[in-house]
Amino acid sequence: MLFHTYRGVIGDYHRNFFKDKVYLEDDWNFQRTWRRHLPNLSGVRVLVGFLPVVLWTTSVSLFVCAYHVWLEDAGAPRFYQQGVQYWQAFSTTSFALALLMVFRTNNSYSRWWEARTLWGHVLNVTRNLVREAIALFTREEEPQLLMLARWTTALPYLLNAHLSTLHIDEVLQNVLPPEELAWLLQAKHRPVRASQVLSALVLGCSANPIQKTEMDTHIKDYINITGACERIQKTPIPLAYTRHTSRFLIIWLTFLPFAVWPVYGWATPGITAVITFLLVGVENIGIQIEQPFAVIAMDYICASCRASIEEMMQSRHEIAEITSQAVKMQHSPKDEIGQGQHPFEVHMDPGAEK
Repeated sequence: MLFHTYRGVIGDYHRNFFKDKVYLEDDWNFQRTWRRHLPNLSGVRVLVGFLPVVLWTTSVSLFVCAYHVWLEDAGAPRFYQQGVQYWQAFSTTSFALALLMVFRTNNSYSRWWEARTLWGHVLNVTRNLVREAIALFTREEEPQLLMLARWTTALPYLLNAHLSTLHIDEVLQNVLPPEELAWLLQAKHRPVRASQVLSALVLGCSANPIQKTEMDTHIKDYINITGACERIQKTPIPLAYTRHTSRFLIIWLTFLPFAVWPVYGWATPGITAVITFLLVGVENIGIQIEQPFAVIAMDYICASCRASIEEMMQSRHEIAEITSQAVKMQHSPKDEIGQGQHPFEVHMDPGAEK
């Protein structure tokens, strides 16, 4: 019962600590200063996640200390021989452990970076699709444009829910009408169904074939992004690397106190605990970011997509009015425009081209 409580409460707390934070200017300024080296509560929070391993190696260290101080004096066998360098076994195997951990961490980071790049493309795809639709859909196609905008807004939320445990019905109830949302929830693969709706809206508009193809390219990119995210989620780093690295690390740390005791004595438990915290922390980083969709700030990206689309839709009539006025001014006689000139208007000398 206690073990399940630890996994459910402490485990979730530990995983949530590794979620990506959206960096603002103050965060970048702090990271560039010496204050980043000051201790804070983050080390304690990280320790919570692999506390059993630290307690295990510390317990082994205490046993080693007690054995050599009290049990050997009571007649227990003596392990250490004069002149034998027990630490050499650890120095000759540490390079293999380092290679395994570096391989593990580097590949996990590559998965995280690819996933973050893909979600950056999601933001670009939604913005470009709505931007082009606003420019190409006619005023008579206003209902189709509104439908395209709300279904494009739903795209990142659908992908987020597809890759996590997000309850999409609660998120999209203020985006899609009830009848559209109910129809969408019937689908097994909701990102694909949403892309079908968008493709139908694009192909049904009055734009020319080239413009339709350009808009449909963004929808195709979204499908490609979805497939790439599914590949990352369903294919972990080969378990042989993960398991062997874990076994190697635990065995190495378990026997470490036997090599530390002859040199440091009763400081062995503290030294072993620190080394365990540092090495298990490195291995834990690879574990946490191997599943990047558990740490990437996808909720923030979804909110950014929605905010961008809402702003574009709200300003579309103002932009159309401004551009139409600019066209009228361009074709009007100079004496009707007035004496005041816009600062970006360039007057070229007629003889400059000669």
